[in-house]
Amino acid sequence: MVTTLLAAQEPAAPSISGSPRLRNAEAIITPDDYPVKALQRHEYGISSIVMRVSADGKVTTCDVTESSGSAALDLATCTLYKRRAKFDPAKNDVGVPVAGEYRLATNWGLDDHQPQTTIESFLQVQVIPADYQSPVKARLLFDEAGRVTACEVMESSGSIAADHAACSYTKQQLVIAAPRKASNTIPLVAIRYLTATLLTQGTQQSAKR
Repeated sequence: MVTTLLAAQEPAAPSISGSPRLRNAEAIITPDDYPVKALQRHEYGISSIVMRVSADGKVTTCDVTESSGSAALDLATCTLYKRRAKFDPAKNDVGVPVAGEYRLATNWGLDDHQPQTTIESFLQVQVIPADYQSPVKARLLFDEAGRVTACEVMESSGSIAADHAACSYTKQQLVIAAPRKASNTIPLVAIRYLTATLLTQGTQQSAKR
């Protein structure tokens, strides 16, 4: 009984508030970084990765959670992000920097083969919330069957109701082709990016004209 009472009186550990923030996404991978062997073999695809970011903003590990189908492209994705990515670390709920995880997807494309990591969605609603300002932008996590397991809002529409509606719809309705597994020891998680626009019936009809 004494042990139970003492445990109950201990303050809860601070929780992590948000993920690390990637500061230089546009400057990490360029066309010149395409691995020569992958070019020669006409390899392309999407590599999803998870990075562990330390409390001082450094990438400590990187794992491929969805394979592009090319070992060279998967390796290049982690190698380049570990070398070039600059992060602001995650913080706990009292503002102290802590270690955290960051997931993303990189699309490697050749000529007519340009895999897309962004999914455009137009959701019909009866009434658009008064505080809705712009499309919802979210990061989606998919399992090995291609179904959504998590929807993380990255840029709010301005309306919490609209954000929730967009995530709820994708979890129920959106399915992608089964992703490629990268490893037997690393859980498969595929990353895609959602841009969801709310439309009323009248707006949809006008857009078709």
